[in-house]
Amino acid sequence: MMRLGGQGAALARLELAEALLLAERPDEVPDLLRNVVVSFTSEGIMHNAKIALAYLREAVEAGALEPRIIRHVRDYLEDLP
Repeated sequence: MMRLGGQGAALARLELAEALLLAERPDEVPDLLRNVVVSFTSEGIMHNAKIALAYLREAVEAGALEPRIIRHVRDYLEDLP
């Protein structure tokens, strides 16, 4: 179940980023994910979430982002307390 507020919106952006990659529209994803990192940082999210978001950022910067990576990070973040 998605959380409300900033984290819920950030998780929705992760889901949209995954869909954009599946639709072969990767050019729109980096800006979308940049906002996700800002949302979780401003929410004061714990250390493990920052590591997951850093992994996502590295994939974007390396041009190696795939839908499964976004799905994995989104699922991980949803399960955080």
